[in-house]
Amino acid sequence: MRPNWRRRSTSTTSAGRLRDVSTQNVGYDLEGTDPQGQPVRIKVKKVDRPDARFATTNNEMSLMLTQPGGYLLAIVVGDGRHAQLLLLDPSQTDLPKERVCRRWGWEFTDWSRFARVAEGA
Repeated sequence: MRPNWRRRSTSTTSAGRLRDVSTQNVGYDLEGTDPQGQPVRIKVKKVDRPDARFATTNNEMSLMLTQPGGYLLAIVVGDGRHAQLLLLDPSQTDLPKERVCRRWGWEFTDWSRFARVAEGA
């Protein structure tokens, strides 16, 4: 099931007015204004536990660091009625983060159908 905030393209909350831009590949999922009229961008992430790691793309991180104060991470922790929504300002200088190098690789799937038994092994 999709989160409720994605069911409508625009939503007004106590935090301000937000619009779903998740399909536009802009580096965040929601944009709008806070109650004081200041622009805000929100990237939504989902984790199972509060101590679980999550990743961001270089594009997302670049936006987070060049838009301090106007960019938040909304982290959904858990599922169902026990889920919690936590907000995090990624521009905090003491926030632990680790740059990780990821690259494309190959995984063999269903390979045993193609393999032969090595004679004499």
